[in-house]
Amino acid sequence: MNLGPVELAVILAGLATLVLPIWAIVDAATRPESAYAAIGASKTAQIVVLVVTALVCGIVGTIVAGFYLIGTRRELRSATTV
Repeated sequence: MNLGPVELAVILAGLATLVLPIWAIVDAATRPESAYAAIGASKTAQIVVLVVTALVCGIVGTIVAGFYLIGTRRELRSATTV
């Protein structure tokens, strides 16, 4: 099966749309509540936002998950190591 660049890009985008939100949700759920409190965020609200945008908004959910993984996750890791 030969895939052209367009087909490969569509497959990769589809995988990213599936994998990134799942990774973000699992990561958010496994972080301690104290880390969220340290950065002034709510664990429950973060998880709800990730789940709802992933289920309802598709690509927006992937973008929100990306923001979580790049920004919020870094802050949470810093809060747990301090």
